[in-house]
Amino acid sequence: MNKTFSILGTGKIGTALTALLLEKGWDLCYAYDQSEKHLNDFLNKFSPEKNRNKPSDCLFICIKDDNFSVCFNDLMKGVYPISNHLIHTSGFHKAAFFQAVKDKYSIGIHSFHPMISVINTDPSEGSALLKKAWWALSGDDAGWMDAFMSELELSHFILDDEKKDFYHAAAVMTANLIIGVLRAAEKTASVAGIHPDEYEKIYLPLVDSVIEHVHQEGLHHALGGPIVRRDFKLLNREKEILKIAGLSSEHDIYSLLSDYLIHLTENKI
Repeated sequence: MNKTFSILGTGKIGTALTALLLEKGWDLCYAYDQSEKHLNDFLNKFSPEKNRNKPSDCLFICIKDDNFSVCFNDLMKGVYPISNHLIHTSGFHKAAFFQAVKDKYSIGIHSFHPMISVINTDPSEGSALLKKAWWALSGDDAGWMDAFMSELELSHFILDDEKKDFYHAAAVMTANLIIGVLRAAEKTASVAGIHPDEYEKIYLPLVDSVIEHVHQEGLHHALGGPIVRRDFKLLNREKEILKIAGLSSEHDIYSLLSDYLIHLTENKI
């Protein structure tokens, strides 16, 4: 395997991935970003100038999902040096999004999505997070993808490219929507006189304990509280007070998720 790579998109994931690959002995050939600031910040951290514009074995696309169409057009026009393998890091788009690019240049197309949240552009922190992640791989040549990730010593699994929509929806629920529930709880707690600045200090130890129970007991056995105790009068009363207080969105979240969990526990799903 020729350990050379290029990066399109030098934000959080692009920076973290570059740091990881450099640590593993890969050489960076090319970097591009629509944002001059992002690119300059990236170039201040890494220096690809000696190999700039030379073809690399792998081209990683680490851009926003909304920018994929522009990227596709640029690749078809030959705006960037074309690599033997085109790999994007989107959890939403399928590898097959770039099928026409594959057909035109006879290259491999893949999707490598890390199941981890990266929220800043610190290279060492980002690299450490990517090492912890499980990676969902889809696209061409499962054997090549497996060998690539095994060489990097990264946990991974092969995903059916056609089923990525469900994979990513589950990821959104697991990450983003949990934040939504916590924000709703923060707003609800404010009605009790708990300032948002105090919410995290008071409530996050509860979140930590739940996550610890999941690690210890498994997702299907970690639930506690009024749903497990079948305190349905309590649950209905709290739904009602949320509605009376004008917390309509918070009421809907509380009602939907409590009813969903009651259904799961009653049916032992």
